Amino acid sequence: MRMLLDTGPGQPGTGAAGQEQALADGALDTATGACLDFMNSPSGLPGQPCTASFLDCLACSNAVATRRHLPRLAWLHRALDELRATATPATWERDWQAHFLRLATLLEDNTTAAERQAAIGTASDADRELIAGLLSGRYRP
Repeated sequence: MRMLLDTGPGQPGTGAAGQEQALADGALDTATGACLDFMNSPSGLPGQPCTASFLDCLACSNAVATRRHLPRLAWLHRALDELRATATPATWERDWQAHFLRLATLLEDNTTAAERQAAIGTASDADRELIAGLLSGRYRP
C-alpha cells in the first residue's frame, strides 16, 4: 500500500485516466484503503477479481490510502495494538504481526503522531464497525 495524502490531478501513482475521480469519490474503496486494479491482483490470476484478505491490501502494490482513509487506518492500528495485548504470542505472530508492522510503517512514514491521534478521534461509527468486522473474520475471502 502506498499513501497518497494529496489527491487530484498530477499526483503520482493514481493509475489510469478516470481513477483520480473514482479514488476521490470512494468508488475504489476497500476495508483498508482503495484498490487501483481489483481485477488484476498481484496475488491472483490476471483478469480475475482479487480474493485476498483486506489486511493483505497493506502489502499490495495496487493499494493506496488517501487522507480520507487515515481515520480508518489509524483505528485499525489501534485495534490491532489492542488485539496484540489479548492474543497469544503464537496467534499474534501467525495471524496479525505482519499486518500490524506494515500498517505501523505506513503510518509512521507518512503521518505525524499528532495526525494519527487526530485521525483516531475522527473515525466514524462505520469505520469502527468495518474494522471490528475485519478483525473478527466477517470479511474473510
